Amino acid sequence: MLCYLITVQPIESRLLNNLNVVNELGIMCTCYMMMIWTNWVDDLETKYEFGGYFMIFVYFLMCLNLASTSRQIMLTIRKERQKKNYQKQWEAHNLYKDDLIQRGKQLVVNYHRVRQQRAVD
Repeated sequence: MLCYLITVQPIESRLLNNLNVVNELGIMCTCYMMMIWTNWVDDLETKYEFGGYFMIFVYFLMCLNLASTSRQIMLTIRKERQKKNYQKQWEAHNLYKDDLIQRGKQLVVNYHRVRQQRAVD
């Protein structure tokens, strides 16, 4: 799976591809670290020490994923706010444009009325 993620990079975002690679490496490292708690290692002190390292490592991966997710959420919120702001500006522009068109039409109508009145007089 790790070779696939490195070579193909299936996600569009470079950051998320790199995060996936780090997660896969983390899974691989934690699996190797779990072998310490089998009967292969007899020393309880070593098992206890590696338990602390294991918890720190898993905590680091969780914080990294949480930070990445929070960043993505903040970027999405910022984009949505900008989109709403641009939509409001566009609607205001369209209202102004429609008002100008109405005024232009009214000027043309008034011009023709004045012209007709002059032709009658």
